[in-house]
Amino acid sequence: MAEIICDYTDETEESMDAGRPPAGFYLAELAQVKPAERDGKLGFFFSVLLGAFKGAMYTEFLLPPDNCTSEQALQMSKKKFNTWAIRLGLVPKNAAGKSVGVNFDKAVGVKVVLHLVDRTYLDKQTGLQKTICALAWAPFNLDHIEIPIPVRIELGLPLLPGQNLPAPNAPPPPPAGVAGKVKSPPKQ
Repeated sequence: MAEIICDYTDETEESMDAGRPPAGFYLAELAQVKPAERDGKLGFFFSVLLGAFKGAMYTEFLLPPDNCTSEQALQMSKKKFNTWAIRLGLVPKNAAGKSVGVNFDKAVGVKVVLHLVDRTYLDKQTGLQKTICALAWAPFNLDHIEIPIPVRIELGLPLLPGQNLPAPNAPPPPPAGVAGKVKSPPKQ
C-alpha cells in the first residue's frame, strides 16, 4: 500500500476528525444545492468558514412541497422553504401577498450563520433514544436580529443598529460549538 502524508499542522484536537460540527453557531457559506438521488429532497451543503471546524461541511435536506404526502407535511415544507428563501436573500422585499418563484441555486456563495442544536429522538428500529446535531430551523442571514450579540462578536459580524456591546462584567459567551441541548418536541 502506498504511504500517504496527512498534514495536521493547522489542526486542533477538536478539528482533526471534524466531520460535522457539533452544536453551536457557525459562520458558513452555502457551497452547493442539489437534489438527493433517492428521496426527492433538496440538499443544501454548507462549508464552515471559521474556527476549529473551518472547512467542515454541514448538509441539510429539505422535502419540497411538491413531494409531500400529507397536508401537515405540505404546510411544514412550505413554511420552511419560505423561511429559507428569505434568509438566503432570494425573495424581493415587496413579495408579501404574492407568489414568487425561487431558484435556490442562486444562493450558492451566500454567507449565513448556522445555529446547530442537539436533538434527541426515539429510534423506531432499535427503540433507543438517540441524539443528532441539526439545524435549529433555518440558516440566519448575517443581519438577522436573532443572532445573539456575543455570537456576532465571536464571528466578527457587525452589531446591528440599536445593539450594544455587553457590559464589561457580563458573563462571557459560550464558545462556538457549545450551544446547549434542545429536545425535539414529541411527534403526534
